[in-house]
Amino acid sequence: MKLRIFQDSRIGRRRTNQDRTGFAYGKDRAMLIVADGMGGHPRGELAAQIAVDDVLAHFADWSRAGDRDVESLLRTAFDAAHRAIHRRAGQERLWDLPRTTCTACVVLDDTVTWCHVGDSRLYLVRDGAILATTRDHSGAWLLVEQGVIDAEEARAHPDRNFVYNCLGGEVAPDIEMAPPVTLRTGDRIMLCSDGLWSPVKNEEIAAALARDASETGLEALLREAEARAGAYADNLSYVALAVLDDAGEDSLDLDAVALGEVVVRFGPEAAATP
Repeated sequence: MKLRIFQDSRIGRRRTNQDRTGFAYGKDRAMLIVADGMGGHPRGELAAQIAVDDVLAHFADWSRAGDRDVESLLRTAFDAAHRAIHRRAGQERLWDLPRTTCTACVVLDDTVTWCHVGDSRLYLVRDGAILATTRDHSGAWLLVEQGVIDAEEARAHPDRNFVYNCLGGEVAPDIEMAPPVTLRTGDRIMLCSDGLWSPVKNEEIAAALARDASETGLEALLREAEARAGAYADNLSYVALAVLDDAGEDSLDLDAVALGEVVVRFGPEAAATP
């Protein structure tokens, strides 16, 4: 399969960027991941970095072993990252546990499978429309599911920032798995933090991905989301892929990667582990 993978991150109006993104790929497979360190707790950026590091490391080991059980990989990797955050909190004697959302997907052959905890989203866009997306683990979305408010009202509801499921919390994460989806040429997948998806509508995200699946193409979406949030702009980050028909200079041909070779790349904010 031929893919184009790209990512970007902005600090918004915050003092630090607590978002982390990354991706990895090997023969016939790739993983994308985004984590958003949670405010109100210490060292959210540390929790997000550990999550991305650990999950991508598990993917690399899994790939080199030639395993093909994606659900087992994702569950094991998320659980390991959760425990790693706890260990680091103990080593640094933090007054509270660092916490982070986390969303990851694995492309294996022509199928994508994903899981998540928290409110960082995944969008699967096909023919300019959203084919699938994740369910926010937030207080506001619980109210939507109960019929108290609608999805549009949830965007500005006070409980939108109440995330009840994460990595690093006092209880083990409830990892929500999505069923596998067969990919087609032209499909786009984007994983992003709430700083990106919250100020803009789903239809705008789908249109931006369909129009130009590249860093340049999504630059306008990042600028628009940041401008709409204004002085309250959160960190904005994404990692995305486009399924291509023909390989180009900036594409990855997963069939051409050597067996056992795994390449891991982090986003711009993950150059150094805190």
